[in-house]
Amino acid sequence: MISSEVSCHLVKLLRADEARYLDVTVALTLDIAAMDRFPNLERQIDGADKVASATVAVAELRRWTAKQREVIEEHEAHAVAIAESAKQAQDGRVFTQAHEDSARPAVHPPQHHTRRCRPREVIDANHCTDAVYCVTAPEVHALDTALSSPGR
Repeated sequence: MISSEVSCHLVKLLRADEARYLDVTVALTLDIAAMDRFPNLERQIDGADKVASATVAVAELRRWTAKQREVIEEHEAHAVAIAESAKQAQDGRVFTQAHEDSARPAVHPPQHHTRRCRPREVIDANHCTDAVYCVTAPEVHALDTALSSPGR
């Protein structure tokens, strides 16, 4: 087959199932519209005439596909922006989760003596919800004694 027959056959195949091959057809059309050289035509006997015809045809195709190319480029830029935004959001979630994890009070290890917490937030004898102000019973007794001493 010569190239014009191949082109005709390709167009028939693409048209036979337009919905299925729409993306391929648009991409192929845009690729052709972006052509600025025609090396296969240049090598032919009447190459100069064919290159001139192809140049005119491609310029017309470029005019007809300019809006489509613009829409595709905008879509691609938007997709990149969405991907970057999603990455930033994920990074923010990871940072927030790490910050929340580090801000949670540590669970106290089990002790053999009773723990008492102030303010009264005792969950059980081995765990206190107020990690900053959790003391053992002897420490509470000493603190109570110091606070209730007559000079206070």
